[in-house]
Amino acid sequence: MQDYISQQVAENLAPGLTKDEKTLLAKRTTENPEAYALYLKGNYYWSKRGSEAAHSADFFRKAIAVDPNFAQAYVGLASIDAVLAAPSTEAEILIEKALKLDNKSAEAHATYGFIRMFHHWDWDGAGREFDYALELNPNSSVAHHWKGVYLSLLGRLGEAKAEMHRALELDPLSLIVTADLGQLYYFAHEYDEAIVYCNRAVSLDGNFEMAHAYLMDIYERKGMEYESVEEWLKAESWKFRPGELEEARANTHRTGMRGFLQQAVSGLIDTEKAHPGVLAFQIGRAKVRLGDNESALHWLEQAAEQRLFLTPFANVDPVFDPVRADPRFRKIVQRMDL
Repeated sequence: MQDYISQQVAENLAPGLTKDEKTLLAKRTTENPEAYALYLKGNYYWSKRGSEAAHSADFFRKAIAVDPNFAQAYVGLASIDAVLAAPSTEAEILIEKALKLDNKSAEAHATYGFIRMFHHWDWDGAGREFDYALELNPNSSVAHHWKGVYLSLLGRLGEAKAEMHRALELDPLSLIVTADLGQLYYFAHEYDEAIVYCNRAVSLDGNFEMAHAYLMDIYERKGMEYESVEEWLKAESWKFRPGELEEARANTHRTGMRGFLQQAVSGLIDTEKAHPGVLAFQIGRAKVRLGDNESALHWLEQAAEQRLFLTPFANVDPVFDPVRADPRFRKIVQRMDL
């Protein structure tokens, strides 16, 4: 009865639907309502990224336990593993399982493209997966979003904006797409426009950490030190115990951005020593912001050696502009086939 009603509504709202589009609308992801409810909860926390995303993995795993043939739950879990600092074989195992269960899932192919892009630097293979995902479902916000990220890393920023704007049209309340569109304008050195989109994400959720982190970078590029520090405090506020935030605010504003960066680098290096192979990119990024270009390139080389998740962003991140002409930097970019 529900399928019949949905079909009638679709035909009245969009009478020109093709046979493939009707099939896509009728497609069920799971017959188990408990599994689907768990999947929706997982998606909710995953959409928040940052510290909130940790909850999503538990819900996706529970959904899989209830329905082991629920392809979309495997896709969700693979997406989380795909953004870990170091490449994860688990992400590939999960997405292969999802594709075996549903080889016509646009989100599964888009996620596989994401893995090919960040874990293997297989740009041609990633591009094919994104294109196939959009062929399967031209209205997949996930596929448009991640194709936008892909194009931005290749430096094709105009095309990237078109894909990202389409993703936002399809999912106008997406926090991550809205913020990533802001980051894309940041990559293009269009800082005022970048602020507009990041603030739009903050207006949807004032605790959305990634938007605050992006704003920190944007304000720093604009020379707005006070605002940059404030955005960092908002992005990191979940780490502070009661009463610590105001103390951190006073200390950070007293030392200024340079003092903040020096302290941050020290903490990052201590963590890297304790857990090697995780933070080399972040250390290199902080070092170049401090003007220590030689050390920055050393850490960036380490990040490329370890194939850390964020490393390809160096190709377009304005933070690295001071070393962009350096032959060592160009060699790192070439190593990533960018």
